[in-house]
Amino acid sequence: MRTRAWPFFIGKRNREFALFSKAGAGGGSPQEKYQWFWFLSPKTKPAPAVDTPPHPGQNSAIMINEGVLAMEKLHYMLLAVLAGVLMPLQAGINNRLGEAVGGALPSAFISFLVGTLALGLYLIVFRIPLPLGGALADTPWWYWIGGTLGAFFVAASIILVPRLGAAAMLGFILAGQMMASLILDHFGLLGFAHIPFDVKRLAGIGLLAAGVYLVRA
Repeated sequence: MRTRAWPFFIGKRNREFALFSKAGAGGGSPQEKYQWFWFLSPKTKPAPAVDTPPHPGQNSAIMINEGVLAMEKLHYMLLAVLAGVLMPLQAGINNRLGEAVGGALPSAFISFLVGTLALGLYLIVFRIPLPLGGALADTPWWYWIGGTLGAFFVAASIILVPRLGAAAMLGFILAGQMMASLILDHFGLLGFAHIPFDVKRLAGIGLLAAGVYLVRA
């Protein structure tokens, strides 16, 4: 069948005006007979950019949200400071316990036992579930070795605190923590967010090393 091109004309379809042409005089569906070229409907035209002023309460809501986030971050920072304050206290208490029970390892064992009982009591009081069965089946083995690393840290702190002093011991520990943290952040390991290593972080490590040198015994 020969196809003859018809002139363009304006038509209406689905409540939209368009410029189209009829592709042939034969039969076929409307989709085969009509070729649409240029829609004139306002729905197909880009809306002009209009600078609408913000709602009067929008800025207040944003400021309140930012204030809440800032306060939440401040609480976490204070919690971190509190944890840092407790670290030398823990080392000193465990050191005195080690003198009483005959060494660093018995002291570390008792420290972890007391901590385990305290955490167990917390779980019971606040009715926090502990799904060990599903976790054991769905997680790799190295998820469960964090306690051994904590045991090494407690035992090492009991050994080091009478020999280095609290400030120097924590300074060296913090230096090791910072170096490991930079590596974990740079490569995004163990679920940490990817934060590339840069000059500022290198300067921070240098200042920390200088601080450890100044406070060493």
